[in-house]
Amino acid sequence: MNRIGFVLLSAALVTGCRQDPTIVVPPSFERPGSVAFFCVDVTASSIVPLAECDGLDGVSTETRALTALVAQTASGEVGSVDLRLDRVIDSDVRVPGFTFKRVGEGPTAVVVNPEDSAVTYVATFGSRRVEYYDTADFRVDVPAGAGLPETETPWVVLPDGPVDMVLSPDGTALYAALPTMGMLAVIPINADRSLGIPADPFDASAYTLVPLTAPDAIDAPTVGVAEIYERTCPTSISLRTPVITEPTQVTAEAGTLPEPTRLRYDGDTLLVLDAALPVVHRFSAVGATLTPEAPLSPGVPVRDLVFTPEVPAVVGTPDEDIPEESTPRRYAYAIDDTDGSVLVLDALEGSATFGAVLPVHVGAAPSDRIRLFDAARALEVLTPGFPGTECVLPVDEGIGPDELRGVFVAIALGNGLVEIVDVYDLDATCRGGNAACEEPPTTLDERVFIRRHSPRIGDFVAVESSVLGTPTFSTEGNTGRLLNDGASESGGPGLIVLAQCPSALGALFPATAVESSEGAVICGVVEPWSAREETWQADWEGA
Repeated sequence: MNRIGFVLLSAALVTGCRQDPTIVVPPSFERPGSVAFFCVDVTASSIVPLAECDGLDGVSTETRALTALVAQTASGEVGSVDLRLDRVIDSDVRVPGFTFKRVGEGPTAVVVNPEDSAVTYVATFGSRRVEYYDTADFRVDVPAGAGLPETETPWVVLPDGPVDMVLSPDGTALYAALPTMGMLAVIPINADRSLGIPADPFDASAYTLVPLTAPDAIDAPTVGVAEIYERTCPTSISLRTPVITEPTQVTAEAGTLPEPTRLRYDGDTLLVLDAALPVVHRFSAVGATLTPEAPLSPGVPVRDLVFTPEVPAVVGTPDEDIPEESTPRRYAYAIDDTDGSVLVLDALEGSATFGAVLPVHVGAAPSDRIRLFDAARALEVLTPGFPGTECVLPVDEGIGPDELRGVFVAIALGNGLVEIVDVYDLDATCRGGNAACEEPPTTLDERVFIRRHSPRIGDFVAVESSVLGTPTFSTEGNTGRLLNDGASESGGPGLIVLAQCPSALGALFPATAVESSEGAVICGVVEPWSAREETWQADWEGA
């Protein structure tokens, strides 16, 4: 699916001939959290593997309906949404209005096996348990069919409240993060998809605890190699090379205990994000067995973490030619839990700098963070059309900057906006004309700025950095223009002509120097990720 829409419905109930009818207000999402998906065959009224919903457009005539289950962390419920109809599903038609299914207190994770979606597992922090339900309970148009055992306690009680939970790669166990204990709970799934022992949900044999360990010495983050993947037009524009001397590092005090928060996967490797230690724990995950692996050392506690697929190192290398034409690259994007900034790690297994923090910022001050305008809250990797061929449209048709084909990272910000970051743009070579940035299909696309790990510019760049108007000098009350040779018409002091602008700066004045950056009187930042509107005023021998 390429979009998810949530529609909140309302209903009214009129009793008798009263003039003031009772308005039944349906429940709205209350602090929505974890989301899981399953697929329904609407013609057969049955739950089918999630893959059968791949490629849907969300039209009402489709025979498959993608359904989202959304944890309501404030109300202790799980709401369901039919994404084919963009409609909230009423879980109990006997109650006026639209209702959600009640679960334990404080649901923190909802898990559905994509290959066998008959049962839904819910982790509840307040109730300190992992619960299981027939997935059909969340859609009244699907009859029950999971065959779960009859029991009044369909859950397993844990010794601590779980804050996140994932399914094992082989679908035979659940892993839950227990933060105050610094442990993971491993809960085997029974053959009938139930959990634990129905007669005794408190039986500790229904799960095992895997402690997280704080490393004796936490390695400082290593610095990766500065890489340049970019498509820039005109070719004369010089951009800054990202450089950092030392990544940000948080030192954990001796005796600091692990505090697992979020669980993520990299293939079959389970990654445990830690809110207390500047490391990411790693485990080889096979069923109910977790084998520790060497952790990652980003230097800071991490709140969220996503991995990109392998991508080419340079612009213009088709993905199918990666092994032959260039060394592939792969990245992990992470949110710093201390300030909400986003850093990038080398995530290519076998790389000499695997796990290293990469220099990514384009700007005046060296940094290991992507430039954002608010704290990041969540990450997601987008891969529309990837893998695929480059420039599928004829060049003369043009491709706009708001079209996404390739690999990108979406960053949800605290201000409610979503920033899109470039990783690999399949259409980069279609932008700006030929390799020499000549004859672009549209004059609007003469100026192109695409750079890996930088926020995507979703509109045409109308003008380059420039001086607004003509600089003027005022000497003893006489005001005069600044001439192309740096002299002032007013006869006072002028500016020195630079033979060439410093690295990563472009000529802004005079116009004759803009193309070559030679003989410039005024130089400035030309890259749109760093350029800002500024006003300069200089005094000479007093105001």
